[in-house]
Order: sequence, then structure tokens, then C-alpha cells
Amino acid sequence: MATPTIGLQLWAGATQAATSATVRIGEIIDITVPGWSRADIDVSSFDGNGVRQFMPGFIEIGEAEFTINWNPSDATDDLLRTMRGHAYAAASDYFFEVRYTQSGAAITSFRAYMKGFQPGTPMEEEMSATVTLRPVTVPVDTGF
Repeated sequence: MATPTIGLQLWAGATQAATSATVRIGEIIDITVPGWSRADIDVSSFDGNGVRQFMPGFIEIGEAEFTINWNPSDATDDLLRTMRGHAYAAASDYFFEVRYTQSGAAITSFRAYMKGFQPGTPMEEEMSATVTLRPVTVPVDTGF
């Protein structure tokens, strides 16, 4: 049976130096947690009897992305504005936790820098913003 995502939360460190996530990013309406994929290295040779042979290559950690109901004057935007300021100056990373509150104590934690920020202001709907994060550490799953 599938687990509903109601109650899923994203938390971030309040500063670049933070090693824990203490600020909740509010009003998330969509989130993609960092996944991974492994490259294939083709090691085929003429001795392979016409069958391609592969070995595993590097693992690439995927991006995280979330969309929020965006309010340019709330606490979530204060933190995102600070992250954007650091992203303009250099690729500074922050600590993040995805908390799966509906699954008990399950958490995915990682450090990432803000790669993109895309606000949306449709005519007859709520304002939203999509934030893209690029992890700089391998995500760690605990409590699963």
C-alpha cells in the first residue's frame, strides 16, 4: 500500500555553517528528493563474442527540487533570499533534511547549494516558486 505524502516537511540550516536543519521551509506543494544514477562504462572488445560488456562507472547524485506557495515577505522567503544572495556570490551550500513525518522518524539529509530559483505569478492563481538544489554530499537516509 502506498504511503501518503501529507505531512512531508523540508527543513534547512539557518546559516551556511549549520550542521542541523532548524528552519522549516513552509507551504511545499511539490518536492523531488535527490536520487542517483550510475554511469555504464563500455568495456566491449573483439573478444566479447559480439556481446557488449559493461562495468559500473561513477554515481551521479541527482538534484532536489521543490515548489512552494510563495509569499515574498514570509520567513521561508527570508531564508531563500539569503541563499540566493550566497548563490550569486559563490556556490555556498546549506544543510537540508526531508522529514517523512507520516513514516515516523524517517529522514533524508544532505548538503546542497541553491542552483535555481524560478518564481511564478499567474493571473488568477497563487504565487509559487520552484527551487532547485544541487547536493554536494551523498544523501543519507535514516529511520527507514
